[in-house]
Amino acid sequence: MRGYELTNYKTVPLLANIPEDQYDLIRQRVRIFGVAKGEVVFQSGEPASHMYIVYRGSMKISNTMADGKERILYIYHSGDFVGGLNVLSGDYYAYTATALTDTFVITVTKQDFKHYLLKDQNFLLMVLEMSYERIRFSESQVDILSTPNADQRVAKVLVHLAMRFGQEEGNGIRLETNLSREELGSYAGLTRETMSRKIHTFEKKGYLKTYPKGDFLITDLEALKDRAR
Repeated sequence: MRGYELTNYKTVPLLANIPEDQYDLIRQRVRIFGVAKGEVVFQSGEPASHMYIVYRGSMKISNTMADGKERILYIYHSGDFVGGLNVLSGDYYAYTATALTDTFVITVTKQDFKHYLLKDQNFLLMVLEMSYERIRFSESQVDILSTPNADQRVAKVLVHLAMRFGQEEGNGIRLETNLSREELGSYAGLTRETMSRKIHTFEKKGYLKTYPKGDFLITDLEALKDRAR
């Protein structure tokens, strides 16, 4: 997918409140590029030279475990960012970002991040708020992975994703994960077979309906919450 130049960064939550005198400078310097589904945005081991903001689409953040299996750490949708703290520390990325859909990503260089954006209080506060949300997210991930019962673990994952990304639809919650069963299993620390089996069980019980491309309609969120306890 080819690169683009976005003319109105005010539509991006992280950049929306930048003062006008800084806005014109940033508008000329940041760039947006397209990444096709399945393509890598950046890889583990690369220098943290840019901050990435998801403008449209979604991507997964993952690493490879000792046994060679992928471990999905985060899922980022439109408005999320990655790399801000890495840019500040001058570190290398310890994970890989891969597009889950055709995705458009805004890039901010390390220099611009430090010299322009960090001087804006609104931007800094939003970065801190989103970073705090990720700490809470990481805590929920630890809770999921420490749960020995597979039913509970799958239920916790579905409830967590529904609360974070779900959209109300009729009498249920539409959840577009853009994840394969193998990826969803990786997210939960389970095999693809176990994840598929548990989802099928929950569907038979009337907790959810499955749609193509990994989508769900959560029809009984309270029942899933009960299974997650």
